[in-house]
Amino acid sequence: MNFFLLLIMTILTSSVAAKELETSSVAAKELDCSKHKIYCHIKKLKPKMNHNKALTLSNLIYKYSKQYGTDPHISVAIGMQESGLKEIHAKTSGLHKVEVCDENNLCWLEYQPITIYTDLSIFQFHYRSINIYRLNQKKILEHDLDHIVHSHIRILAGKIKNCQDLGQKAWVCYHSRTPVKRNLYYKLVKRYL
Repeated sequence: MNFFLLLIMTILTSSVAAKELETSSVAAKELDCSKHKIYCHIKKLKPKMNHNKALTLSNLIYKYSKQYGTDPHISVAIGMQESGLKEIHAKTSGLHKVEVCDENNLCWLEYQPITIYTDLSIFQFHYRSINIYRLNQKKILEHDLDHIVHSHIRILAGKIKNCQDLGQKAWVCYHSRTPVKRNLYYKLVKRYL
C-alpha cells in the first residue's frame, strides 16, 4: 500500500515539476523583444545563458544605464568582449620579493611564488581600477551582480564624460585613452552591437 502511495506521489510531483519547467521555458520564449531589448540582445549573443540570469543582468543594465545616461547595448557589448558575459577572473603568476631574517638577525631576500587576480568579473575590472574607483572587491569576487553592473556603468559614464570630444565613440575610453588601443577596442566591441 505504501509503495503505491509513494509511486502516485512521485508521478504527481514529476508532472508538476515538468509543467513548471515547461511554463518557465514558454515564459522565456514569450518575452516581447520590443519591451525587453536588452534581454533579447543578451540572448541573441548568448542563447544558452540561463533565462533568469539573462533577465536579471538585462534589468540591472537597463536600470543603471538609465540612471547614468549610458547606452545599455554598449554595456552588453563590452561584457561580451571582456568575458563573454561570464563571471571569470583573469589571473597571473609571478614572484614576490620578501626579506627573511633568522634568529641572529641575518637577513636575505627570497622570492616566493604568488598568483594574483588581474581582471575581475563580467566587465574585467582591472585590480588597479578596483582601487582607484573604490569598488568592493569582496562583492566582485562573490559575483554580486548588482554591484558589478552598477560599478561598470558608473565607470563607463565617467569615461564617456572624460572623452566627450570623441562624440558617439566616447565609450571606447572605458578601455583606454590611447588612440591606437581605443581604435582596436572599438572594432572588437562593435562586433557585439
